[in-house]
Amino acid sequence: MNLFDLLKPEAVRVISAASSKKRLLYAIADIANAAYGIEASKSVEALMERENLGPTGVGNGVALPHARLPKLDRVRGVFVLLEKPVEFRAVDHLKMQVLNI
Repeated sequence: MNLFDLLKPEAVRVISAASSKKRLLYAIADIANAAYGIEASKSVEALMERENLGPTGVGNGVALPHARLPKLDRVRGVFVLLEKPVEFRAVDHLKMQVLNI
């Protein structure tokens, strides 16, 4: 699979402020709607349902929120960098944030 098949350039954004994980998931759903035409309300519902199963924070300031949507026939991606960290209950207890490389 080619990265461009998974992630359109318009699905890559910097988010300056998300006050909570829930607000961030709404922003991600809005980006997916704009880039791929995926219904935002269905995306938010699926993302929140998945987060309720267990946190998707993987550590080192990285989270991989994801969900299955029945009407999608292929994998789609959204990539966001956050200017301000958001708590994602990662195993290392670090907040999701922009990594300084």
